[in-house]
Parts: sequence; structure tokens; C-alpha cells
Amino acid sequence: MTGWTAILVALLVWAAGFAAYVAHLAIGHSEGNRGCEYPRGSSHYGHASWQWWYPGTRCTYAAVHTARDPVAAHVDAPSGLSGAAAVGLIVWPALWCSAGVAVAMRRRRPGGQGEDHGDPGADEWPWGDGPLDRDR
Repeated sequence: MTGWTAILVALLVWAAGFAAYVAHLAIGHSEGNRGCEYPRGSSHYGHASWQWWYPGTRCTYAAVHTARDPVAAHVDAPSGLSGAAAVGLIVWPALWCSAGVAVAMRRRRPGGQGEDHGDPGADEWPWGDGPLDRDR
């Protein structure tokens, strides 16, 4: 049962990370132009737009003089961490699927079902959960 517990925990960690990431993007997008205040507390808002890579809200500012300081025309893109999180959320399940395929391929070795070709523990999960061929 240990192997299935590891898979379940990995799936739950991924789902929690995915939910947090989507919530972060949704909150940033829902703020609209109010989320593009620069400098903070100045009541000077830029134009918010969605950017697909890195995912998130991009803020575009026009040149203006505020009560605090002049603001040069510039664009603030989402953090590179947003792109890293997106890649991580794709790589995490891909690694687990690859591990599952590797275990399944190991089960279906050529030469018959469950034959041991000199590989001790070949019919065992890598984490020692027990035999893969349950019908033996």
C-alpha cells in the first residue's frame, strides 16, 4: 500500500499547487487596472492586459508626473517565477507518468509473464510495495 500512498500524496501536492497557482492568476487578473498601481499608493494606474507567457497580468504605464515622482513609460511583465511554476506543474505529473510507464514496461518484459531474467526484484515496485503481478 506504500506505493499507492506515495502516488496519492504526489497527486494531492500537485492539485494543491495547481489550485494555488490558478487562484494567484485569477486574483491578479480580477484586479484589472487597480492591480497596476505604480508607484504603490500614488493612485496612478496603468493598463492591465493578460499575457500568456509568462502567464499573468502585464501592466503598461504611460509617462506621467505624479505627486511623488515622475513615472517613465514602461511595461511590467509578470514574474519569471510564474513561468517556472507553469513548467513545474507540467513536469511534475509528466515525471510521475514516466515512472508509471517504466514500471509497466518492466512488468511486460519479453519472454513470458513474470519471468525473472536475472533481475532480482524485477516484479517489485521500486519502493518495495510487493509484486506487480498480483495474479501469480
